[in-house]
Amino acid sequence: MKQFSICTLFEKDYHLGLAVFINSLAAHDFSGNIWAGYRGALPPWLAHLKPGKETQSYILTEKISLHFIELHTEKHLTNYKPDFMLDVLNTYDPHCEGLFYFDPDIVIKNDWNVFVDWVKWGPLLCEDVNSPLDKSHPLRKLWIDCYKKYNLLLKSNKDVYVNGGFVGLKRTDADFLVYWKNIQDIMSEEIGGLKDWCLKDRSFLFSMTDQDALNISIMEDREVTILGRNAMDIIPGGYFMSHALGAFKPWRTSYITNAFKGISPSMTDKLFWQYSNFLLKPYSDFDCGLKKINLKIASLISRFIKR
Repeated sequence: MKQFSICTLFEKDYHLGLAVFINSLAAHDFSGNIWAGYRGALPPWLAHLKPGKETQSYILTEKISLHFIELHTEKHLTNYKPDFMLDVLNTYDPHCEGLFYFDPDIVIKNDWNVFVDWVKWGPLLCEDVNSPLDKSHPLRKLWIDCYKKYNLLLKSNKDVYVNGGFVGLKRTDADFLVYWKNIQDIMSEEIGGLKDWCLKDRSFLFSMTDQDALNISIMEDREVTILGRNAMDIIPGGYFMSHALGAFKPWRTSYITNAFKGISPSMTDKLFWQYSNFLLKPYSDFDCGLKKINLKIASLISRFIKR
């Protein structure tokens, strides 16, 4: 199999999502390097891992290595994705044949070879919960006018609006990352920096900075492959991965409390705890078992209490 690597970005309690994400990768036959850019403290669960030869590197299995890269950027980490992907390809992992970025609140549901197979037609992306955004939408026209000032000619050639939490590509498509970074650099100049990521409401030109930049980047004559919303479990019928969108992350959620409010556990919640103590163990067996019991109780309550 071709050697593709993975990268992600995290800080604070997102290390819990990172551990479960890696567990789901291992369960679906991933092999290769995982590069985790971080700010703040390293995860406490690293104490149980076997160190690698390099600083802040760990050997998870015979086939999987985990590497941590401390970051010193003023950007919000969600706006640092193309920068970090380029650093991985050009500096940290110059021999890999391609690279995937995943947000650390994603759980893998399909065999790794499917991910690798599906990047052959260009950068691989996934539709967002806020999709579609019509070709004739005023925001697209505003984006075109804005970037025209910088001699970038965009086109209203897509209705889909993609999610910023997943990007996969071959090394031969790395110029897409350069273009994406340039789009973000121009955005930074327009709004005075990228320290934040959710600005004003959707009528603002760059409301969701990271996702808007990614969507602007595919408004050119470039071949891309876009998966539907079911690929992230945004709608039923998921088959690829599961993404914990919004503020209610699986590791922060009180499931029984939510159930009494009419909020039932999601597929992502169930998958998160399924892989919570697989290869990496960010939780004790007791805490993990208790959460799974809470999930079952919440699911039962949700049969009778609906929003």
